[in-house]
Amino acid sequence: MEETLVHPFFTCAFSVCCWMELNISRNYLMLVPLMILDSRQQFGRAFFREVVIVACWCIWMHRNSIIFYGDSIDGEVVSRMRWQMLILGQNYP
Repeated sequence: MEETLVHPFFTCAFSVCCWMELNISRNYLMLVPLMILDSRQQFGRAFFREVVIVACWCIWMHRNSIIFYGDSIDGEVVSRMRWQMLILGQNYP
């Protein structure tokens, strides 16, 4: 089965945990662009875009480390994302 971008970023168990930890809601019944707009409204902070970019980058890098280096799923990735979000929130005007 061919993997789409929706799976690693939004529907796999690991990414679902990441979004939950960041307190970003998702409605999987919506198309991705509408889901992102809906999540942005629910999030309620000005730096939503930056949080999503950091989260997607962390998910992608961790996915690659599993595929290419044989790493295992690591809960520390979620903690690092949360830490980066806190730093981002403190430094955002």
